[in-house]
Amino acid sequence: MNENRLSALIAERILREGPMRLDSFLELCLYHPDSGYYSRADSRRDFVTVAQRSSLFRECVAAHLVEAPERFGWSEPVFVELGAGDGELLATLWEKVAARGWGERVFFVERGGRRQARALARAPGAAPLLSLAALPARREVIIFANEFFDAFMPRLFALENASLSEAYVAFDTASDHRFALTFEQVRLPDAVRDPLLQHDLATLVGAIETKDLARYSTFLFEFQESLASYCEIFTEFESAYVLAFDYGYTMAEIENYPRGTLMAYARRVATEDVLTDCGARDVTCHVNFSLLETWLERAGFPEQARASQSSWLLEHGLLEFVEAAAPDRKREALNDFKSLVIPGTMSETFTALEAWKGCNRS
Repeated sequence: MNENRLSALIAERILREGPMRLDSFLELCLYHPDSGYYSRADSRRDFVTVAQRSSLFRECVAAHLVEAPERFGWSEPVFVELGAGDGELLATLWEKVAARGWGERVFFVERGGRRQARALARAPGAAPLLSLAALPARREVIIFANEFFDAFMPRLFALENASLSEAYVAFDTASDHRFALTFEQVRLPDAVRDPLLQHDLATLVGAIETKDLARYSTFLFEFQESLASYCEIFTEFESAYVLAFDYGYTMAEIENYPRGTLMAYARRVATEDVLTDCGARDVTCHVNFSLLETWLERAGFPEQARASQSSWLLEHGLLEFVEAAAPDRKREALNDFKSLVIPGTMSETFTALEAWKGCNRS
């Protein structure tokens, strides 16, 4: 085992209590208060999001969010970014909101203490929250999330010859002292307690079973039960608008991911090994947008729209920000524009999801 403090703590717990469910293991790797990935000072060097690298993206999205209250007829809006990271987009949003006299109405959710501090340095007027549940407002809420939902660690299941099993993490003391996945058979009704989530998991399994699985000995798939629980917070809002960008797939596309989608990132290098170097690497999974839409609908968001990130940006005036760029920044803006919309770029692999609750969209 590549020894570090968190790895040792988790290994001791597994040896004491038995194999740990994979989502619980990954949750510790990311969010342990002392040694988790998001507690590290240098975690920002492992990946770059579009909100970090693209000023055009920040300007386009922030302008759309700031103009949303007028479209809905709202007079006392509240703005919140989920997973603000180092605060690049938050800073752009806060400046535009403050210019309209709403500067004290900007909040952001960030569990990592160091990231929270860096976000505050960029947007000193924004208020930090550890959870969306702590937001003081319950109406006229504008919610933005960029690559936030992919950080909810999933349960991992395997389907083999109509038999369902779930992944646990064991610690091998007999040979190389490493963490290893072990699968325990589970009955579908017993896999989750909540009847609605039982239905969702059964729907997911059914969608996989309708595909041609003959070429797969085992089909691995994730179920973000923790994201479903988080979406329950959205039920508390009387009126809200959600705009989220993330990478993922729909139920119809799940056959494209027979090995699941969990990936670990370190120094901008990706690997499927999510068990090594606990707390030293970021871990993400693709979002099942079909399930996310179901969970938002249950939370009272009947109106939803989904599009590719590139098409959403074009529809919402991205080109206008290129044309408005200063002469000395025009070439930079054009290159930025191309990276966001040209087919084959990363932007095409991202999805934009909008959801409305209690919004007058006429």
